Amino acid sequence: MDLTGKWQIKNQSGSYYVRQLDDKIFWYGEEASTNPYWSNIAYGTIESNAIVKLTWVDVPKGTTISDGSVVLNISDSGQEMTVESQTGGFGSRVFQKIEKLVEA
Repeated sequence: MDLTGKWQIKNQSGSYYVRQLDDKIFWYGEEASTNPYWSNIAYGTIESNAIVKLTWVDVPKGTTISDGSVVLNISDSGQEMTVESQTGGFGSRVFQKIEKLVEA
């Protein structure tokens, strides 16, 4: 499955731009494109059992400054990820893939 693309938080505002390289995941997330309350970056790996383990940190585009870890469960279709556990006050719970980004 390919997780590269734009993801939206289900029932909340915010978007995540995800890039998958083999079993590595990188993302940039923001609550809004202008004057966001939060914005963060993350990196981690996909485990063989459809689990993504990430380390995340807020960046100063937003006004919050937190960091932590998050574990996501990937759905069978690869179109949804659900938070299984988190630290640092990570607030998002369910992500839905809304767009596949074209790779160069």
